[in-house]
Amino acid sequence: MSTKMTEKDWAAALDVFRASLPRRGDKGRDDRLFLEAMHYFSVHNISWFAVWKIYS
Repeated sequence: MSTKMTEKDWAAALDVFRASLPRRGDKGRDDRLFLEAMHYFSVHNISWFAVWKIYS
């Protein structure tokens, strides 16, 4: 199983982000790295608690 997002996956995620953006305010940020990390954690069954213990 791939731990990276494909371009098709990213395009679907962008549609969701665009739909949820406010009309005014700060510019959006590139969330792809964060989404790839979440995908990696779920594929490898890594809990957020384990990450917190390592990096806190």
